[in-house]
Amino acid sequence: MKGLLYFLIIVLSLCATSICVAQENPKYHGIVFFITGAPFPSDHPMIKPALDNIKQFMQAKHPEAFFQIIHNSKWKKIMQEIRDLRKENGEDQQVIIMGHSYGAQAAVNIARKFVKENVKINVIMTFDTIRKFFDKDPELISDNVDVNFNFFETKDLLLRGHRHNHRFDGSTRGISNTKVPGPFKHWPHHEMVMKLTDAGVIYGILESALNTF
Repeated sequence: MKGLLYFLIIVLSLCATSICVAQENPKYHGIVFFITGAPFPSDHPMIKPALDNIKQFMQAKHPEAFFQIIHNSKWKKIMQEIRDLRKENGEDQQVIIMGHSYGAQAAVNIARKFVKENVKINVIMTFDTIRKFFDKDPELISDNVDVNFNFFETKDLLLRGHRHNHRFDGSTRGISNTKVPGPFKHWPHHEMVMKLTDAGVIYGILESALNTF
């Protein structure tokens, strides 16, 4: 009887352990990041409503996908997260990176760095890319990126994003450069993301990419 009791305790312990592991490392289908710009944090009132809407969309429509909003200074962490998620959940994961302002430059840089590791980025959405002083070629999209949707505006007096994204050979293969029209209320550089969520543009791209997995 004692032997049976010990056996049951061991089995229950193993089951509990496996449940805990499953909760800590759930099976994801799709990897999605939104990289914010600087100096504004993700809770800044000019960008927070758009980010909240994207987060709610992902939770409601694609709870199976990994989704994280993260600052552009954490680009090394983003790269390691993508490596780990692909290792744990399969290398055929759809990888989607969105970035605004400095975050858009970070998204482009991350894709370039992944070239040497043969990691494919399925979709990059760049919103009004702003180049940091030490970065180069913010408009150059590496060949491991399947599709780049580049959105820019021309109304902001101080911050205007790069608008002519292209490949190494100068072509715009798989790249869409799209001007976001006004009107804007105060600061077009930040308002354009909300404008694209209100129009359903970002949701449509996410839906199309994640549904092909």
